[in-house]
Amino acid sequence: MRPQPPGCGRRLESLGFTQVFDYVAGKADWFANGLPREGKRADSPQIGDLVRRDVPVCHLGDCVGEVLQRVQTAGWDQCVVVNNTGIVLGLLRGEALHAAPEAPVALAMGSEHEWNRKLG
Repeated sequence: MRPQPPGCGRRLESLGFTQVFDYVAGKADWFANGLPREGKRADSPQIGDLVRRDVPVCHLGDCVGEVLQRVQTAGWDQCVVVNNTGIVLGLLRGEALHAAPEAPVALAMGSEHEWNRKLG
């Protein structure tokens, strides 16, 4: 947050508000972090209210064996593969999740796609 708000922040200060900030990340980030909402649709569910936050995630460079342990410990049978910024790249499940334990997730995902192509 920046301490000196632009535009409408100055208007709020002129009305007597003393703690005014420019939330640079924006409204979507505010909602995504579960912070309070106001307005006509404040009670309407947003996508962030509906998603599960306990889903195991892994990265392309993780070893399949370590991912399998995390997935089983969490009580799941699949793992959401994300990049370094949290963008979903796919799922690691089924045969791919039980690939060679030392194999990277990227290689296991590739083998799952090959396997699916051969079936379909």
